[in-house]
Amino acid sequence: MDYGTLISIIVFLVVFVAITFELVNKAVAAFSGVAILILLKVIDEHHAIKCIDFETIMLLFGMMIIVSVLKHSGL
Repeated sequence: MDYGTLISIIVFLVVFVAITFELVNKAVAAFSGVAILILLKVIDEHHAIKCIDFETIMLLFGMMIIVSVLKHSGL
């Protein structure tokens, strides 16, 4: 097992435990995990950005807007 794989597994497990036991906010845990992988040169910034599924993020963002509008309208 190479260095990158070992570090990735350790970071994944730490983030998973932090999220499972609600030690920190989910987003903070996820972004911290990615930041650690980038700082330790396991992945580069370009690869990390390519892994983001912007279509899903936009779908969730749109759904949050719709829910917020419906909540304020009283439906």
